[in-house]
Amino acid sequence: MITIKQIHKEYRKEGGDISWPTFKRILEEFNVGLSDLIVEKGHRFKVSGIGTFRIARRKRRGTSRVDYNATRLKKKEILARGGTPYEVTERDENGKILGDNGGERYLVTFTGEDYYFCWTVGHEGLIRNNGHTYKFIPTRGKKGNKEKLSNFLRENPLAELMYI
Repeated sequence: MITIKQIHKEYRKEGGDISWPTFKRILEEFNVGLSDLIVEKGHRFKVSGIGTFRIARRKRRGTSRVDYNATRLKKKEILARGGTPYEVTERDENGKILGDNGGERYLVTFTGEDYYFCWTVGHEGLIRNNGHTYKFIPTRGKKGNKEKLSNFLRENPLAELMYI
């Protein structure tokens, strides 16, 4: 893996005169600006030999997405009124349920969402090194690209039309 520090060292060897802190800040600001364009305007960014960075709309694969917050609240509600939440008491060696406590089921899933949005890199012109394909994983956390995309979609319900 090539790091920004290594790129800066090569840049300095070739006669570049930008200091490391300035070089790093320039790249960080460029990446944040590019991320904003891709998320907020639906732009695509092609990198030769790697592919096109973009937001993709993907169809869900038959499984329902669990709403963990609503599930937790429903279980709390059952306990508060003196009920018994559902619990598996016995399974066979393959994981099949053989017995339960007869309690009230409380799992809540999202409904109506048959697709989701994610960061992706188109594979046209993808570099393969010794048969290996490189994977793009967007950053997470408060300043991450995954968080930026989910917040933008939550705050702008019509934003998903940009990614069709």
